[in-house]
Amino acid sequence: MAGNGARSFIPCDQSVRCLCSAPSWPATCWRSIAASFIIGGIFALGLFGISEERALAMLLVVQGASILTVAGIGALALWQQGVALSDVRAAGAANARAA
Repeated sequence: MAGNGARSFIPCDQSVRCLCSAPSWPATCWRSIAASFIIGGIFALGLFGISEERALAMLLVVQGASILTVAGIGALALWQQGVALSDVRAAGAANARAA
């Protein structure tokens, strides 16, 4: 099947492309997830009587902590496997050229 030019499915392909494509990857790849989390969170916290400003501040702190935790664990996993970030970027650029 590889001979007919069809791309194989790689589960992390979109994430790698987002990480390696541009410095603005959070804005381009996960903006809909972040926006729905914030909008839904403000609505839910508003049901408990928390003002929109305080809810937004709380949600931004939670989301920032979540992103930093995932990035930190990912960096440790890459380091443990002996993979340099430059290798990941090079592989992403090669995938982009091949597609």
